[in-house]
Amino acid sequence: MQLSFVGAKKRQGGRNFFFVSPELGAKLLGTTPAGLAHYRQAVAKAGKPVASPFKPVVIEAKAVLRSEPFTTENVLGYLEGSDKKDEVIVVSAHYDHLGIKDGEVYNGADDDGSGTVSVLAMARAFAQAKKDGHGPRRSLLFLANTGEEEGLFGSQYYTDHPVFPLANTVTDLNIDMVGRVDSLHQGKGDYVYLVGDDRLSTELHTLSEATNQQYNPVALDYKYNDPNDPERIYYRSDHYSFAKHNIPVIFYTSGEHPQYHKATDDVELIDFPAMARRDQLIFHTTWAVANRDQRIMVDEKYRSTGYVPTLADLDRYTGTYTSTQSPLKITFTKEGNTLKSQAAGQSAILLEPVSPGIFKCDPADIRAEFDPTKPVYVHKQGGKEFTFTKE
Repeated sequence: MQLSFVGAKKRQGGRNFFFVSPELGAKLLGTTPAGLAHYRQAVAKAGKPVASPFKPVVIEAKAVLRSEPFTTENVLGYLEGSDKKDEVIVVSAHYDHLGIKDGEVYNGADDDGSGTVSVLAMARAFAQAKKDGHGPRRSLLFLANTGEEEGLFGSQYYTDHPVFPLANTVTDLNIDMVGRVDSLHQGKGDYVYLVGDDRLSTELHTLSEATNQQYNPVALDYKYNDPNDPERIYYRSDHYSFAKHNIPVIFYTSGEHPQYHKATDDVELIDFPAMARRDQLIFHTTWAVANRDQRIMVDEKYRSTGYVPTLADLDRYTGTYTSTQSPLKITFTKEGNTLKSQAAGQSAILLEPVSPGIFKCDPADIRAEFDPTKPVYVHKQGGKEFTFTKE
């Protein structure tokens, strides 16, 4: 099953997978389950590949594709600020999980019930503060996203169709799994992992650290913030939909555990005191961002260069590219006065024009450099370079 937005460009090609029973699999090989077992034993005994006696049969299989539209919703709560109300801070979490599999309900208490209730608790606290005459200077948008588990669909939809201009969006503080204590921190006191806080804005990182020191500090763990971290968590939750638009973010999480994406992720396992301490830090950080005199700024090196490519140049760059160095197919399409890049099976990324033939996306550490005379471009990411040629 694949999900996509209505009207999205259909993927071309791809692989078809057919899952069959062991009995049918044996028939396709012209043998029986007992024959397969005997062959496996022969290979194990020999300790090396053994020629099989199987004579595969000729078959024909057809896959029928069915499209079924359905609707879902992001849930938004807005609290208007005072003298800086046109600037908006987003506090987000995703409320979807994995549904029902083989008759078992996947409750997702930590992923991301913990984040969802944290957003609700903060919305209640800020609303009470405003009622008591201590409301925030900047406006707050409490955003409960749908479709995160299937590809960040809810947050991507919001940033593609923002209710408040992205230019006025100061930061996104995203909460995904803050209700447990992982194996690295058992018995070591309160902590939280922070991801992305320094990727776009040094100011946000400095404010985050200072706020933590001011209010009963917890240990801030940056393990998953390493650009070379193999888990690539920076790209795996709703904050990334904002980061790829050059909006500073902080992603808060307590890390994975044995119940991650299992039906056993239930509320009985939530460590509520630990979750409350993390939420207090996020609340104070939100308060500090909302009430400071100057808005959090993107670092100079990540700001727009002001270069605008011609439409003729954009037309020349659009198309699908392949590489002998990578199995990926990457398609470029026009998006306003710039390009949108999409690798097959992945979310689209909006690129910023830098100079003639050069585009970038700093949050994803991507740089595309097009050859001025050939239908070729060099893809740079994570310190590696790949050459792609237009099909």
